Amino acid sequence: MPPKYEPATMDSVCYTPLPDAGTLRAPNSMYAGSFRDAAYAAAFVLHLLLVAAFAGIFHQSVQTTNMDGLDIDTKMFDGIATAIGSCVLFAFIWLVMIRMCAKTLLWVSILFSLALMAACTVWMFYINNTYGALIFSLLLALQCCWIYCVRNRIAMAAAMLEIVVDISRMFWGIFAASILMIVVAAAVISVWGYSAYCVFGQLDSEESQYGVALFYLFSALWILNVKRYVVHCTAAGATGSWYFSVSETDPASVRQASSSMSSLGRALSTSFGSVCYGALIITIIEVLKIMARQMRESDNGMARFVGCCLECILQCIQDIVEYINSYAFTICAIYGKPYCEAVSDTMMLFSTNGFDLIINDDIIENLLFLGALACGAVGAGSGYLVTINASQNDQIISAVAGFIIGVGIMCIVNATIVSCVKSLFMCFAMDPLVLYNTKQSQYDKLMAAWSRRWPEGIPCQAYIDVATQSPQQAYGQQQQYSQQAQYGQVQPGTMPGSPSHYTAYDHTYAPTGGGAQAAPPPPPPYNPYANNPNAA
Repeated sequence: MPPKYEPATMDSVCYTPLPDAGTLRAPNSMYAGSFRDAAYAAAFVLHLLLVAAFAGIFHQSVQTTNMDGLDIDTKMFDGIATAIGSCVLFAFIWLVMIRMCAKTLLWVSILFSLALMAACTVWMFYINNTYGALIFSLLLALQCCWIYCVRNRIAMAAAMLEIVVDISRMFWGIFAASILMIVVAAAVISVWGYSAYCVFGQLDSEESQYGVALFYLFSALWILNVKRYVVHCTAAGATGSWYFSVSETDPASVRQASSSMSSLGRALSTSFGSVCYGALIITIIEVLKIMARQMRESDNGMARFVGCCLECILQCIQDIVEYINSYAFTICAIYGKPYCEAVSDTMMLFSTNGFDLIINDDIIENLLFLGALACGAVGAGSGYLVTINASQNDQIISAVAGFIIGVGIMCIVNATIVSCVKSLFMCFAMDPLVLYNTKQSQYDKLMAAWSRRWPEGIPCQAYIDVATQSPQQAYGQQQQYSQQAQYGQVQPGTMPGSPSHYTAYDHTYAPTGGGAQAAPPPPPPYNPYANNPNAA
């Protein structure tokens, strides 16, 4: 039996309607535009300048080993180059496959992991490893139970992936922004590494080396966290532009929507302070966790126990902060709000509205993990085949490098997809009506998938009901849902996700100026697959 849950009720939901709820917005019209949390951006830049200054002050030549006797076959470079090209091509094909058959790929990824676990179990029995066989048998049984429990989540994950691939196809610049940030981060880390090398060459005492090592560790983690949150904000900004500024019935709205590069520009300028703020919190937790891990290596038993407890507590805190950050930065990217205010809005949205149950049922990571392994296998295979006539060492190096390159390229794609999925959840929570009014086929796809997952009632249905009724009461606008020329509008007070309250797509609600309201035609019977036959 599936686990029971307590869905949100009309009295418990917390909904703050946005201005112009349910309608298209002009690109970047919701973004505040002013610099937020600028002190943290200044602190990050000053710390980078300090690292660079140390490199200049303690400049010295880097000692390298003699490479005169090293013989490298040029075929190895050909193999690596071929692996890069093959992995890029596979990543493109993978996105197309997700768009065409996401549900099938999800089942393939789940069954692949099951087959892998079964193979490990058989291997343990074959080599007469009794303990290993028992452990893998238990894991195999648990995985079978997990597959049985998540079977109803497949349609929901497939729907989310199909929508996100559509977004990434429209705003393909999010992948270019990810690669750009990796290049920038690699350049910054190179300067960081040279600075650390120069500074450590000037130190003699262990105390000073420990303090400097702690500083450079903190610096590296902060740089990497800022980089990945900038990429996340870029994807979130592009998703917000698609959600709030694009209509599926108006091709011109796609051309007028904000680009991915403008989202990257905001993440590196007005929202950069918020990015540095959130990254700083995670960095501090990670540094403290590393220090707690060092306590576990102490000769004192009590110190090891305290270190183990601290590491566990810090890991839990980090997971919570990472979870909140992944959604709070969507608000920062779309609205330009300060970090603390975005976190507060995120907690309010997920506290009593039922979205936490939907988000926790997300299983797309299984498919993305399979894609990373497959891309790594393609890179390794292509690198090996090109160097098949070279030496064995060159073949191994090309294959290993191809696998790492393939996994790395797919990790970029996967991180962007995950960011878009999380941002789509947030955008829907902020204004569910705009998706229905401007992209009804995508709305139907989501609602159909959620209805299959929760046939007894969608957890966030009460929130959607309140969202359809609140704008008029909150703003006193009697014509909030005026007629739109390019897309239909849902009637105020109706429930778009409810079978008995669907309104025909080509009918609009247009209040007359003080006169009598003509009753709209009766809504047709609800069919969640009417606008999207592939949703099933």
